[in-house]
Amino acid sequence: MIGLYCLDDCVLSHENLVPKFSDSQVQGGVFTTVLNSKANRTNRIESSTDLANWSTNAYLFSRSGTLRYTNSLTPSYRFFRARLLPGQ
Repeated sequence: MIGLYCLDDCVLSHENLVPKFSDSQVQGGVFTTVLNSKANRTNRIESSTDLANWSTNAYLFSRSGTLRYTNSLTPSYRFFRARLLPGQ
């Protein structure tokens, strides 16, 4: 849902963007992906081996909203998720 707010010829948008991974791949035991999220915000990258218990891997700030994330896979398989942190 997009909400628009107008004030004196100025338009601001409020978008509910959910962080998404794209172009994900595993090569040589290394997980690489592109994170698409909101610009000028911080995301927390978490991983899990069982989808029940999650650990924080990194806090990533992106000015553009798009960045590349790389992580070695130890153990040999993991699930990853990104969580958008509240704005400043």
